[in-house]
Amino acid sequence: MGKLWIFGDSFTNAPLEKRMLVNDLVFIEETKKDFSMTWQSLLCQKLGLSEICNHGMPGIGLDYIQWRYVQERSDIDKENDVIIIGHTMPARRWFIQKSPELSNFINFIKTDSTLNVEYLKKMTARHDPETRQKSLYQAEAARQYVINIADPVMEELYGVSVLAYFNMQQHEGYQIINIPIYENSEVTKWNNNFNSIGNLNSVSANEWQSEKRDEQSLWTAFMDICGGADGRVNHLIMDNHTILADKLFKTITENETLDLTTGFISNIVNATSYDSKYDVYKMKQVP
Repeated sequence: MGKLWIFGDSFTNAPLEKRMLVNDLVFIEETKKDFSMTWQSLLCQKLGLSEICNHGMPGIGLDYIQWRYVQERSDIDKENDVIIIGHTMPARRWFIQKSPELSNFINFIKTDSTLNVEYLKKMTARHDPETRQKSLYQAEAARQYVINIADPVMEELYGVSVLAYFNMQQHEGYQIINIPIYENSEVTKWNNNFNSIGNLNSVSANEWQSEKRDEQSLWTAFMDICGGADGRVNHLIMDNHTILADKLFKTITENETLDLTTGFISNIVNATSYDSKYDVYKMKQVP
């Protein structure tokens, strides 16, 4: 029996446990939860695969995703294994070597372009003193990159180059499904053998209840309700996990178009329903 390999960001990682939490999050409740209905588990069952090898991690960039895939590739069985690659924002970059989860610059570079040193110290608290100091130097290099080098068009082209690598891996016989987590306007086709429409971030954003359905209104609803500490598993309500697993199964087995624009439940999560039903993790951010 084959395995299901998963590489990506917080839309793909295994259900969070206490040991997996980054230093600015804690669980409010420590109750045992049933995660058998996540899209990863459901897809593994539908495909009749033996286990899930999940290398997804919140906050990482495409460079770490590609690097991790290369590290694991020798253990992947071309004939029997299925591989999911979640393509995150190409603007994320892996500057802080020992903390790939700190690839989203907005988390540690302030709006005035200075480093959020206190946040970085908190997030690198597990490092030894020498590594921690090196991480701060690397964060400063990231800040200089953002201020003086980063360019939106070049970032999207970088995302295309990473996609081209995984398209090449598809040609070489690896059973890869590239999932667009975020939109990349430079990509015309995500996979060789089937089409995809939309992106997973839009599925997530559209779950929030708001009279206005534009991107800014949905982001405001998200922040007003959960304050950025998203308690949904992989940023999706569990009903949409089931729908995503069904769509992926049909894509893998029938080369059906992976349509991420229709068929999902939307405009449903408000403050009341979030607290009572959809906040699975029950997390809070540490000041």
